[in-house]
Parts: sequence; structure tokens; C-alpha cells
Amino acid sequence: MRQVTKSDPDFLCPIKDTHGAPGSLVGEDPHLEAADRAAKWEATNLKKVEEAYDTVNMEISDLRKKLAIDYGTDWEFLFLNSQCYKLKVYEYTYTLCPFNQVTQKNTAGTEVSLGKWGMWAGTPKNQYSQMVYENGEPCWQGGSRSAT
Repeated sequence: MRQVTKSDPDFLCPIKDTHGAPGSLVGEDPHLEAADRAAKWEATNLKKVEEAYDTVNMEISDLRKKLAIDYGTDWEFLFLNSQCYKLKVYEYTYTLCPFNQVTQKNTAGTEVSLGKWGMWAGTPKNQYSQMVYENGEPCWQGGSRSAT
């Protein structure tokens, strides 16, 4: 019996291509039929495992990004992550999602990015007193919007 490797063109090659073909042994040999069913089942399971692997890798990447953020000396600002706060001022609604972004939405529903999380910008004595959000959408007067 020949051993099939990943580089071999027969690797994961479906036997079903021969179903119903004249002279095909798959329909006649119960062992081949069982092998064909098992191969299809394994291929389906492999796809599911690969999808789960990709999902876990994305979650790990997201967690690494979150862990890279400075949440305070004792992580006291961690609870703000994944929270959002809204403030309505005249015809604008401002949304602050700490460690993520700040947006401005007018009554017509147009939303503008005022910036994405940048850094802490407090004084040396009170480092965590101000948050800076940078690289928002370009302003009509030029330059990217930002918020502190």
C-alpha cells in the first residue's frame, strides 16, 4: 500500500469523483464506501477544527492588544474597557468608549470619528487624569480630529 502525504496530489482527493462511473469499485465495495464516508467526515471535522483554530488565534490576538494597554498602576481602569458613555450637547451626541474611540453624531445621524485611543496625557503627578484620542477623521479645515 502506497503512503499518501500532504504534497501528494491524492491527499484529501475525494473518492466520490468515481461514483456512478462505469467500472467504479466504490459502489460495489463496501470497504471503499466506508472509506469514502470516513474521508468526507474527517474532511468536515478538519474544516471545523481549522475554523476553531482561527477563532482562537483571533481571540488571543485581541487579548494581547488589550493586555498591552496601560490600565493604571493597579489596573484600576480596566473596568472601563468595553464600556461606552454618551453625552448629548445641543445637536450632537458624543460617544466615548474608553481605550477604543470617541465619536460625534449629529441629529441627522452622521457620525464622525474624533479619534482612536492614543495614550494617557496627565501630569507627572497625576498621569491617569487625561486620555488622548488621536487620528480621527480629517477636519474640513485640515488635520485629523483628536480629543482629550
